[in-house]
Amino acid sequence: LAKDVLQRVLVRQPQLVGRQQPAHQVGEQEQGIAVEPRVVGRQAEAGPVEQAEGQPLLRRGHSLPELLQRRLRPGLAALEPAEAEHEGVDRTGAGPADRLDVEARLTGCYSDGLPWLAPQIRDKIGRRASDVFPAELAAALSRLIGAQAAGMAIGAERFSVQAADGRRWVELTLSSLGPDSPDTAFVVAIRDISDAVEATEMVAFREGQFTAFFEMCPYPILLGNYDTAAIIDGNQAFKATFGLDPAQSPELTIDDILPENTRWIKDVAITTLRTDGSFGPLETVLRRNDGRQFPVVLRGFKSVDPDGRRLIWALIEDITMARTTETALIAQRQEAEDARTLLATAIAALDDGFAIFDAEDRLILWNDTYRRIFSDLSDLIEVGARYADLWRAAADRGLIGVPGPEDAPGRGAGRGEEIGSWDGESQLLDGRVIWSRETQTLSGGRVGLYADVTERRQSERRLQQVVEGGEVGVWEWRGDGGMTGVDEQWLAILGYEPGPAQEPDARNLRTLCHPDDRGLLADVMRRVWTDDAADFDLVIRLRHKAGRWVALMLAGAGACPQGGRHALADRGGPP
Repeated sequence: LAKDVLQRVLVRQPQLVGRQQPAHQVGEQEQGIAVEPRVVGRQAEAGPVEQAEGQPLLRRGHSLPELLQRRLRPGLAALEPAEAEHEGVDRTGAGPADRLDVEARLTGCYSDGLPWLAPQIRDKIGRRASDVFPAELAAALSRLIGAQAAGMAIGAERFSVQAADGRRWVELTLSSLGPDSPDTAFVVAIRDISDAVEATEMVAFREGQFTAFFEMCPYPILLGNYDTAAIIDGNQAFKATFGLDPAQSPELTIDDILPENTRWIKDVAITTLRTDGSFGPLETVLRRNDGRQFPVVLRGFKSVDPDGRRLIWALIEDITMARTTETALIAQRQEAEDARTLLATAIAALDDGFAIFDAEDRLILWNDTYRRIFSDLSDLIEVGARYADLWRAAADRGLIGVPGPEDAPGRGAGRGEEIGSWDGESQLLDGRVIWSRETQTLSGGRVGLYADVTERRQSERRLQQVVEGGEVGVWEWRGDGGMTGVDEQWLAILGYEPGPAQEPDARNLRTLCHPDDRGLLADVMRRVWTDDAADFDLVIRLRHKAGRWVALMLAGAGACPQGGRHALADRGGPP
């Protein structure tokens, strides 16, 4: 029965059923729907097909699929394959299409190309698009159908829709079934273009980032033509550095910023570009628009634009400041080396031993006298030797006793304690007497002076023995006639007692000298202080504390210069 009814309708009323055309091939991720015309305003010429209850089969406002599915379901099941074969609908192709009528009612679905959309279409054949599709898609369909009905030219629309798995971008295309079908029958192709849109958005995003970097980069960037050497573009740093704007000077070339004597750098860069596709770092000199030249480092690479032009991108690093700083550092380094050499020369000329330790108590500088004084440790005296290690080695090798916390030369060494200052003598186990003076530096290190005073101390002991056994007084004579360092024997010769109350009277030769002998004393003083006589001796009379005159022989020799005058170590006694 269903077959007979449909055959009558297809033969006598072709305008009631739009002929289904093969679906358009639009890609794997597409969904097809079909638009079927509705019975609007009139019935078929053959008259109404009666139902069993006497009601007409075709009613105003109802589509054929609705009526047939309701009353002739078994027949439709048998008819569907034959209808598909008759109409030539490609239900397995990659270009699906759905059908809609002028009221946007879904009448067919030819493909499951969109997994997120196909199931709801298959289950809702015959319902309005607004009940089937996402709101954005239904609204777009309505717009396109309205435009088509009004005779307006329509094209594909792209927009975003909300799917179950998130938002997706789709492209919607609407077309009529053709001249043999009613004007109200349409095929709609829906293509998922999410991947393409995301790729396009990413390209646009990266392009925006590159543009921002290009303009904001503090280094000049140049875009040039590989084949013509023309400068096509430059960023803000390029324009500010060179005083040139490629947009204002289309004839600008690489040679405009290269001095003639540095144009060989082009050949070097091109040779490297041919083999590696990039070049740099290359150091050369470039020229500003005002003629000033400055040193740079160049880096770049080659690319091809969509038009097939070969391009060169070059990054220009101005190293003027770096070169200035480098020159200053070299000069400072040379000055420091000269100062170190001068210091080493001065240290080497010292009679005393000299050594410098850094803030970590490591030896960094010393002279040969220091090595001679501590010759038993010469194999350990080297750059980096620690102060505490040297003294421990001295104890291990029998030069000194085991150093304790209060041993002055090693005090605080290696324990992070404040070094402070030290000035004193230490007697080694081999009998030598070593004088040392150590002072902490501002940087936390230490500097030390060392001297072997063994012979000096032995001479002093012998002199002391002579003085004590020979009734000889010892004193030092200043240029003004006064004496310092007088000993008790000298005071006893003149009848004075040791003590502040009596000593001043016995310390001035001029006041103690007999008037007749003062000329002789003045002549000796002149020869000693003016003529730099090496030594002297004379016999003069000095007043005893008791008032009598005592004849004494005075003899002396220059000891050392102090402020341009001689201090004399003298002795005096009975002639």
